[in-house]
Amino acid sequence: MKNKAVSENKNQVESKKKSQAESKYKSQAVSKKGFTLVEIIVALMLVSLTAIAATALIRTTMVVFYKNEDLNNAKLAAQRALEYISDTLYSADTVTISPPTEPSGKNSIKASGGKLYLDGQDWFCDSIPAAKTIRSTIMGTSKVIMLAIDVLNSDGTVCYSCEKTFTLNNMKLKEDKNILWNVEQGATEWQIVYANPEPYSAEL
Repeated sequence: MKNKAVSENKNQVESKKKSQAESKYKSQAVSKKGFTLVEIIVALMLVSLTAIAATALIRTTMVVFYKNEDLNNAKLAAQRALEYISDTLYSADTVTISPPTEPSGKNSIKASGGKLYLDGQDWFCDSIPAAKTIRSTIMGTSKVIMLAIDVLNSDGTVCYSCEKTFTLNNMKLKEDKNILWNVEQGATEWQIVYANPEPYSAEL
């Protein structure tokens, strides 16, 4: 009886070891099997969705960047134009404001066709995208000019606006010197022709 019990225990131990070995072998076989086709397809789909989302985000960021860059360029160009005009006319000896004519040359500032020309050259040609236009409104008195510059989008909405009021100092000092207005107040198509005083030269 004792030998039989020992034999049964031995068989049970061997059976248990064999079962563990089979289980380990199956586990190793499963781990070495690799990915199934479905798993690969799912992984590729996830990678594709991530790439699409990243591309859309980058594109949106670039659009916003270029839009802000265009706006900043428009702001700087409009502000520079106002400063240039006010500095130029500050000491002018004669100023005539009339409807725009062709061509416009030296000592002229013209607003026409959605553009602003300084000395016959398109002031904004390198600063503002072609889709945008300029609306320049002028008004004033015999000694003062108020100029507003609006940068317009292609649909006519204003994307930036600035204005400046400046006194023509040389005319202010001379009672007989006044701005000659040949356009209506608030005109958006106009041309300024000006002349600076002759440089003073002392006779020896």
